[in-house]
Amino acid sequence: HYNLPKSLENYTQEIGRSGRDGQAAHCEMLACGDDLTVLENFIYSDIPSPQALENLINRVLRLGTTFDVSPYDLSTICDIRPNVISTIMTYLEIDGIIEATGTFYATYRAKLLRSPEKILAGRSTAERKFVQQILDAGELKRWWFYFYPSTLAEKLNVSREKIVTTINSLQAVGDVTLGVSGIRHGYRLKNSEFDLKQITAELVAKFKFREQADLARLRQMLDFSAHRGCLTGYLTKHFGEILLQPCGHCDRCRGVAAQKIKPPKSRRATDLEFSAVKSLMDEKHAALATPRQLACFLCGMASPATTRARLTRHSTFGILSDMPFAEVIIIAEAA
Repeated sequence: HYNLPKSLENYTQEIGRSGRDGQAAHCEMLACGDDLTVLENFIYSDIPSPQALENLINRVLRLGTTFDVSPYDLSTICDIRPNVISTIMTYLEIDGIIEATGTFYATYRAKLLRSPEKILAGRSTAERKFVQQILDAGELKRWWFYFYPSTLAEKLNVSREKIVTTINSLQAVGDVTLGVSGIRHGYRLKNSEFDLKQITAELVAKFKFREQADLARLRQMLDFSAHRGCLTGYLTKHFGEILLQPCGHCDRCRGVAAQKIKPPKSRRATDLEFSAVKSLMDEKHAALATPRQLACFLCGMASPATTRARLTRHSTFGILSDMPFAEVIIIAEAA
């Protein structure tokens, strides 16, 4: 990789790719201080704000005893990256608040390969009636019929599984060709007695801990690059294995001196940049409503909300990307 790895785990995985054939390999790490700012900003941008977490928890845990959600929809509505949405739902499962019931598709689209008359021919009266009801419920868009099993199941007072099984059977016998979209995840509440504010506060604490852990792993990479002893021994010790003697083939063992990565040169935002941020805030974009959203935007980190609003084309997107996030958020809070 051209950039500094985010952790020793990442670095080990990257260099391990060159050793899969069992032959000797040369692993070189290219790094400079500017990498630190970029990597730290990525870490900060992956951490949702307390407001975003509260919004998500209130939406999810008020959906009822059994419910299903679209990670994409939640990501867009709450302005939290999809991978972070998955992490939050996992935290809720680990804490015994919810339980996953399965994953399914919200939308099925079918292109008829035979006429409706031929599709219905040869079926029993009850089966023909049920298939006809499903076909009648399809929304025709160009050459495709769109079906929404969950809605259709309520309308016909049958299980969702029966709807999906019937639609799939039409493809199995060559009556239609199918496509699916809109993945959704099903859950049920394991405990209806919960405190939404407490759950939110615990999630905020978890992500704060995760943020500090990721920053610490990044600092380990700096320690590794500046280590004066055997680099292989440093890595194996990190993973719980002690080398009895130096490896004899890493840079340090071959006499190449360690070089410390210099921190990036600090700078202050210019008056022109302050003015640009002020003008941006005067535009009152909903996707930049909180200081953290604004700081991520100024650091060049797109979010679901800014992407949907097409703000990444804005002239101020990333204008402070060479500054540490901790300094940019101060500017954002004062804007």
